[in-house]
Amino acid sequence: MKKILFGLLAILSLSELKATVRTVSNDPNGGAEYSTLLAAYTAAVNGDTLYLEGTDINYEISDNGSPWAKSLVVMGIGIRPVKTNPRKTKIRGNGGGSFFMNALASGSKFYGIQFQSSNSFSGTITNITYENCSFVSNYETSGIHFNNFVFRNCWFHTNIGFNGNGNINNILLTSCIVNGFIDGATNGVVSNFIIDHCIFLTSGNITTGVKNATISNSIFMNSNNLGSFNNCTIAYNIARLNNVFPPSGTGITFGGNIDNTDPMLVNCPINTGFDAGINHNYHLLTGSPCIGAGTGGSDIGPHGSLSKFSETGEVLFAPIMRTLFINNTTVVPNGTLNVNISASKPYDN
Repeated sequence: MKKILFGLLAILSLSELKATVRTVSNDPNGGAEYSTLLAAYTAAVNGDTLYLEGTDINYEISDNGSPWAKSLVVMGIGIRPVKTNPRKTKIRGNGGGSFFMNALASGSKFYGIQFQSSNSFSGTITNITYENCSFVSNYETSGIHFNNFVFRNCWFHTNIGFNGNGNINNILLTSCIVNGFIDGATNGVVSNFIIDHCIFLTSGNITTGVKNATISNSIFMNSNNLGSFNNCTIAYNIARLNNVFPPSGTGITFGGNIDNTDPMLVNCPINTGFDAGINHNYHLLTGSPCIGAGTGGSDIGPHGSLSKFSETGEVLFAPIMRTLFINNTTVVPNGTLNVNISASKPYDN
């Protein structure tokens, strides 16, 4: 039955993809084509899709000695899916080491994955997309050339590092939740670095040495120190605490920001990160000063962008199986197993 369900999901959610879809489950009772991520990765060719069941068991692959070196689509269940058995799809490096990618991984896309270990890289990496992913450990790009990366509806448990001697170009963080800080102290070239419609929950510095960036339409909940900037645009943001704006630095374009004002979120306890409560709700209450106060009349905060942010973090182009009930627990040989399945489109708001 599990193979049938995997096949149904692959057909429903990935029918538009022409490349091979390979199903993976590391659950001992799983019924996928592959029981390990390594086996599926080894069999895959550039452009294939790996569909990983949410099992809450770490899928281990990739380290400094054997990096992720293929351009693949990797799809999991999402950050907090609303279903009867919401197990997460977790990936980490072998033995708990970092998840390591080299230049041959360029073009990879990750949807609904929780990265358990730090992410690290080598060489020149281009065209990487993360949607509805969470990062439990640091995201570290020190010393590499890092081009055309998109983080959409992602959750960062800790720090993001764009530093070292590498170049960073065309980087977008949109509708992301950040518990740590962004380290932008690179000695390389920085261009088109955009942080938009995000929410920062950290109580410490928001940034370190960020340059040539645009930070807009974002909420700063628990910190009164944005850090230092160089040649940045900081506009149409809101800070709950006092004396946050203007930040320190040189060459700052600044305007439209709101200081010392409660953004009035439905449920975001003060001085807590998103791990402190699963029921955080970053929608705006009626009368919130964030309503219509962003760029082009958009709302400030993660729900104000066009990325269809949801606190569930469900993968946006895959149906979610909400419930599964087996009506007859015993079946005679060649008999019929009666199953009721409830599924719906993912939550996108």
